[in-house]
Amino acid sequence: MNNSFTTFRSVIEALRRQDAGDDSKPETTDFNIYWEDRARGPNLDDEVFVGSPVPVDDGVPDDEYDHALLPQVVKDRGWWLAYSGELLENVVTNALMQKPDVTTEELLAALRHYAEYDNFLELP
Repeated sequence: MNNSFTTFRSVIEALRRQDAGDDSKPETTDFNIYWEDRARGPNLDDEVFVGSPVPVDDGVPDDEYDHALLPQVVKDRGWWLAYSGELLENVVTNALMQKPDVTTEELLAALRHYAEYDNFLELP
């Protein structure tokens, strides 16, 4: 799944399988989700880019550092970092611990809640 375009739904569902111990899980969360809108996160059926951050030299000025981390394909589209793989994994794991039958839509709501409030959503 890394270094490819896919839907955000596919990413969330892959992480759900990972947490359940499915053999088709991604092998690592050393990836980021990049998307077109810096102000809000993607919807489930939006196209996202799943990719690794680019190594950055020590000499890059602080005000250029975030942009330097973006893969070239992301820069070419004018996209931005939406979520880290680690954040996604933490939110999915927490939601599944609370509610093993959590829906993909609830996982999206939990992720948006975390992004806005910096804490986990309590699921019903």
